[in-house]
Amino acid sequence: MKGIAIILILLLILRSERSQACFIIYLSDGKQVLIGNHEDWFAKDAAIKINPPSQGKFGSVTFTFLNEGWPQGGMNEKGLFFDAAHTPFQEIDFDSNLKDYHGNIWQYILDKAGSVSEALQLIKEYKLYDLRETH
Repeated sequence: MKGIAIILILLLILRSERSQACFIIYLSDGKQVLIGNHEDWFAKDAAIKINPPSQGKFGSVTFTFLNEGWPQGGMNEKGLFFDAAHTPFQEIDFDSNLKDYHGNIWQYILDKAGSVSEALQLIKEYKLYDLRETH
C-alpha cells in the first residue's frame, strides 16, 4: 500500500502543466498595506516608469516591460495602487451600454483617481477587456 502511495505521489509530481502566474504578497495591519510581487516571466526588459504630475493628472510610478509598454502595476501620488496577475482566459459578456476605452485604462485610473472608490466610479462605464486574462 505504501508503495502505491509513493508511485501516485511521484506521478503527480512528474505531471507538469504550463502556467503563467505572478507571485503577489500583501501585508496589512489595518492601517497600512505593504505590497510586493515577483514577475514570473521570461522577459528580461522589466522597467520602472515615472509619470510626473501634470494638469489634471496625478503623478505615478508604474512597473512595465519595455516590449509591452503598458503598466503591469503601479501607484499614484495619492497612494492608489494596482497590480495585475495573469490568469487563464475566460470569456466575459460585457453590457453593450459600456464604452470601449481607447488607451490604457489602468494608467487612466492612476492619472485620475485618488482612492479606490474614485477608481471604481471611473471604470464602471467601460468594458474591461483585460479582465479576460488578468486579475
